[in-house]
Amino acid sequence: MELFFQHKNISPTETPPVDHVCHHDPGEKMPGTVLRCEPPRVLSYTFGDNSDVTFELIPRTKRC
Repeated sequence: MELFFQHKNISPTETPPVDHVCHHDPGEKMPGTVLRCEPPRVLSYTFGDNSDVTFELIPRTKRC
């Protein structure tokens, strides 16, 4: 998989610092590997040289 970031398009309400836009324009690609995929609950993947991330959704009990 591949993550693709365009700093100038990250937020419609904020302007990124000029050095970020100039350095990363037209965008930055980061290759990665999906490690775990259990839709719709878990997604885990690597990115960059030495990073990984896991998103895991768990049920939440209601509070009074």
